[in-house]
Order: sequence, then C-alpha cells, then structure tokens
Amino acid sequence: MLLYLSTGKTGQQMGRLPLAEGMPIIIFQNHDVVGDVVNGTEGIFKSIRYEVDEAGEKHAKPCVVLVSHCPCEPLPFLEKNEVVVMEDSVKIEFINPYTKKKMTFH
Repeated sequence: MLLYLSTGKTGQQMGRLPLAEGMPIIIFQNHDVVGDVVNGTEGIFKSIRYEVDEAGEKHAKPCVVLVSHCPCEPLPFLEKNEVVVMEDSVKIEFINPYTKKKMTFH
C-alpha cells in the first residue's frame, strides 16, 4: 500500500498528502491544457472530497483549486478561476528476488 512506502519507491506518489484549506499548491499533471491548468500551475487549495474505505482510510478524490488565471468559464457551482483537479494514481509491481512472488499495489 502506498501509504507506507517512501516516494522513492512509488514513482514520487505520496501515500499521505497533508492538505489544509488556503495552502499554496503546485499542480504536477496537465489536467486542462485548454484551460491552462498544466504542470507547474500554482494555486490555492480550496476543498477536497474523500472516499473512505472499509479500513476507515480516507482516499483523496477531486479537489477544487483557485488559480490566478483560467481563460475558460468555470464549471457550475464554481467561482471564477476555481478549477477541479482529479486524483492521480499509480500502479506499482514488486517481485521478490528470492521467491519470485509478484505483489501489485494500486
């Protein structure tokens, strides 16, 4: 599970993501090229939705980010320059060098 692995073993994906409303963030994926919400875009974290699994762990889902510029019309229920950033996931496979057993994490 990514939650307990270092980012060096997960393709730089964090297992825990500390977020607080109003904190500055940088977007590392091209989420909306036409809307100029691309890798390196700076913004202010506004809100997030979570999904809680059977173990009680929260998993981040889409969040709202305030960016300084967005040439597109906002989505319904969002204000000017507020954009939605979708979750990111990674698949990691480990093979035990001794037993050759394969483990896959999503």
